[in-house]
Amino acid sequence: MTEIIVLGPGCPKCIRLEEMCNEAVTKLQAEATVQKVMDPDEFTKHGVWLTPALIINGTLKVQGKLPVPTTLEQWIRTATPAKG
Repeated sequence: MTEIIVLGPGCPKCIRLEEMCNEAVTKLQAEATVQKVMDPDEFTKHGVWLTPALIINGTLKVQGKLPVPTTLEQWIRTATPAKG
């Protein structure tokens, strides 16, 4: 299962990134979990200095901005094991 972590304090962009991740997971029918982390101590543990930030399967994909939806979908598609 793919693990998606959205890091952010709750600002509009952070909320939007979480929504985008949930939308992409639904669209792709990916076996993935989306977790929201709002604890600043956790941000630094992941090497995040700008929010929102996105981690997929332990890899920091973006921080400080929102990804393009097609790029986000590609990251999730690539990280999610094929079914069957």
